[in-house]
Amino acid sequence: MSKPIEPVEIRWGNNVVNTITSLEVVIIQDDLSNSCSLFYKVSDQNNTPISTGNMVIGGQDYQDWNGNNNYPYQFVANTLGLTLI
Repeated sequence: MSKPIEPVEIRWGNNVVNTITSLEVVIIQDDLSNSCSLFYKVSDQNNTPISTGNMVIGGQDYQDWNGNNNYPYQFVANTLGLTLI
């Protein structure tokens, strides 16, 4: 499921300016103890993927998660400098 973000103009990959408007985060692995691997995708207003990547939540960040379903989205958004709306 994607979540809306404040629109941001970015120049990633193809050196063309794109406006991203949504963030999707998928848990791809969670050891239920210390760390979780995430896949993320940022897309434009037409839901066209602009950039994708992977991140790991670990250490204190993993402990802070504490089962909150919005936490992975907020973690990725904060790491990428994006704002969820």
